[in-house]
Amino acid sequence: MKNLADAKYLHENMDRVVIIDATNNFMIASEGREKYDKRHIRGAFHIDLKMDMCRPVTKHGGRDPLPEDMNSFREKLEQFGISTDSEVIVYDEDMVPASRFWWMCRYIGLKNVKLLDGGINSWTENGYELTDEPSQLPQRGSIDMKLDPECIADIDDIRKAIWDDSVLIIDSRSSARYSGREELIDVKAGHIPGAKNSFYEKVLRSDGKYRSLDEIRMVFEGFDKYREVIVHCGSGVSGPVNIIALDEIGIDSKLYVGSWSDYITYEDSVIATGDI
Repeated sequence: MKNLADAKYLHENMDRVVIIDATNNFMIASEGREKYDKRHIRGAFHIDLKMDMCRPVTKHGGRDPLPEDMNSFREKLEQFGISTDSEVIVYDEDMVPASRFWWMCRYIGLKNVKLLDGGINSWTENGYELTDEPSQLPQRGSIDMKLDPECIADIDDIRKAIWDDSVLIIDSRSSARYSGREELIDVKAGHIPGAKNSFYEKVLRSDGKYRSLDEIRMVFEGFDKYREVIVHCGSGVSGPVNIIALDEIGIDSKLYVGSWSDYITYEDSVIATGDI
């Protein structure tokens, strides 16, 4: 698959690609860095979800909003030696923060970024070693940043999409959260009216690797008939797992970055419950 790299490929090319460790914990902000310091793939650089891929939370924008200025993200990547034409492979423990990183790279114009399929577990299961040695920063890279508006959607796009049958909204959260039966994170339960539920874990196997293209097509059967597809989740981090899968089968989609945690901050937002 074009957006994925297996452990063997990374092992054979690790001295020429830039490796990013996106291990993070939603609930314990410091845990990702602590795990990286204890063990990571040789030469990998750690990217922090809250510090590097988000800005502080405000009234609107959701729990994990994009940096105020995407130049800060670009500069962070350049410190790791990433340039516009670099090949980058990112990994984590569950494919989620790594997918957010992949999407952000796509948003700023980087095209040659792949996920390590199955994450760090696939690396160790293949017998490859980890290290606790710090990675030395290389010569600074240079990225010609061009934000792609076709990658992103906001609350106004969502409000229009609710009334437009040619636009599909995909809710990537669990069915329990989508239906409103359960909500342990956000202050309101339910879903955006008209959104279809497709839990992001459906495109992943039990070992954390992506399913085959045929299996992914079955998950998204009928989704190719829409003029536009907008993906969201709880806070714009797990949704990119679906975006990558859609891209693999030729369906372009946008990420509503603020996602459910942004949608519910607007008093006039209509909330639906139930399985439809």
